[in-house]
Amino acid sequence: MFIGYARVSIAKQTLALQEDALQQLGCEKIFRDVMSGSTTERPGLSEVLANEAFSVRRST
Repeated sequence: MFIGYARVSIAKQTLALQEDALQQLGCEKIFRDVMSGSTTERPGLSEVLANEAFSVRRST
């Protein structure tokens, strides 16, 4: 399963373009944040990193 993450800085901006692109790439679940880039707490990103479907693979 592919998961995605979309973020915009202010509520006036839309996530639609990012969501469409992620869906076209096959993302079945999309996590979202609407907050400034200077904010270090991002609940959507935290959910991605905690999601068991998320894994980072290293090639050796």
